[in-house]
Amino acid sequence: AIIPLLIYFYVPFFKKLKVTSAYEYLEARFGPSIRVIGSLLFVVYHLGRVAIVIYLPTLAITSVSDMNPYIVASLVGLLCILYTFLGGFEGVVWSDFIQGVILLGGALVIIILGVMNIKGGFGTVFADAIEHKKLISADNWKLNTAAAAIPIIFLGNIFNNLYQYTASQDVVQRYQASDSLKETNKSLWTNGILALISAPLFYGMGTMLYSFYAHEAVLPKGFNTS
Repeated sequence: AIIPLLIYFYVPFFKKLKVTSAYEYLEARFGPSIRVIGSLLFVVYHLGRVAIVIYLPTLAITSVSDMNPYIVASLVGLLCILYTFLGGFEGVVWSDFIQGVILLGGALVIIILGVMNIKGGFGTVFADAIEHKKLISADNWKLNTAAAAIPIIFLGNIFNNLYQYTASQDVVQRYQASDSLKETNKSLWTNGILALISAPLFYGMGTMLYSFYAHEAVLPKGFNTS
């Protein structure tokens, strides 16, 4: 929903400024103190975000091995630093591409294998989704339950994505590092198309796993489902 705004307003604006970071504009517009505050908030936010990003693969690896989680986390962090430092912008792009292929391809394989191993196949998954209210219903469009109202969620996501794609340095620097405005716009449209594919794919995978463990398998002892 925000891609047209980005293409026609924000990306040309940043390209015209010829700045390295989004916070250079803050300094030019509001002064150095606002630039420092913005930069510090960005660093603090990403310290927490990167901690979670490193923790997740650490959790996955230690769940299937006896490796020390501190060693795994250190190795994951070191690997990310190395490929970013040595590969530069191109290295980051290729790592994002590989991650995307693995995530989307992995989700698709899980869905296919899961449906093949559930008695009744896709029909069972669909029946479970309806019975346990895993699909969007007319009630989700009513504003009397704001926490589950689709319009509220949609509006919130627009503003959340608008911030990420217009003010977050990790995204703005990609606009500035691309060769041309045309290439930037092409990447944004590709991003939007993949987002439309990935969302239902991952929701579908979750629904399939719900059905699979309800009929064909038992969750490991002590598995956290909260």
